[in-house]
This record gives sequence, C-alpha cells and structure tokens, in this order.
Amino acid sequence: MKNNTLYSLFTAFCVIIFGGIISGFIVVIMFLDFFVKLLFNG
Repeated sequence: MKNNTLYSLFTAFCVIIFGGIISGFIVVIMFLDFFVKLLFNG
C-alpha cells in the first residue's frame, strides 16, 4: 500500500515537471517569435 502511494506521488511529480518543461518551452518559443517579429518590423 505504501509503495503504491509512493509510485502515485512519483508519477504525479514527473507529470508536473514534464508539463512545466513543455509550458516553459512553449512560452520561450512564443517570446522568441514575438522578439524576432519586433526586431524585423522595427
């Protein structure tokens, strides 16, 4: 029972970290895209 709970926590932790990395990556790509457009338009 304890091992199962630990596994669930570990899985949730991995999902949160993975989601955070993907979200950060998308934000960085959007920011770079905006910056490049601003640079070329300016």
